[in-house]
Amino acid sequence: MFNIKEIFSKILNKNDDLNKNDDLNKNQYTLPLREDGKKQFPIFSPLKGEILELSKVSDQAFSTGCMGEGIAIIPDEGKLFSPVKGKIVSIFPTQHAFCIQCDDGMELLIHIGIDTVMLEGKGFKSLVNNGDSIEVGTLLSEFDLNLINSSGYETTTLVLITNSSVYSEIIYNKEKNIDVSNSLLTIIE
Repeated sequence: MFNIKEIFSKILNKNDDLNKNDDLNKNQYTLPLREDGKKQFPIFSPLKGEILELSKVSDQAFSTGCMGEGIAIIPDEGKLFSPVKGKIVSIFPTQHAFCIQCDDGMELLIHIGIDTVMLEGKGFKSLVNNGDSIEVGTLLSEFDLNLINSSGYETTTLVLITNSSVYSEIIYNKEKNIDVSNSLLTIIE
């Protein structure tokens, strides 16, 4: 199991201390209980675009699931919205990746593009700060799809549950395309 601190340490290849919020309200955004009594937590789409199975992502750090289970989206537009209610735990210095601690305890990493760290922040504009509380649909970032593509990088954006091993099941949206705020994943306790 990876936590947000470990994920960023792996990305940065150093051990930065990341702020964690220990006072989160649990289970603020849940679906009705399943017939088996388990809780369900929705993750909404942060982008409009084409859904891609994680195993089909070109970067093995993501496609193998070692950074957490999840899904990828090839975005149609350069706007990233919050898929959950929670708190921004960390924003990568180049503004292409966000760690979110959800109010229900889930830990998410949203990573815009493949190898886009090489752009050193060019084309990315974070609209939130570390420690900000966010709601589903909060605009987190704007990014320049044309700049990313013309620089030779993929815009494939990853939505990863970094503590996925604590959940019994993840249900994936089977559609080919998705719109912002449509259900992307359902996490089962």
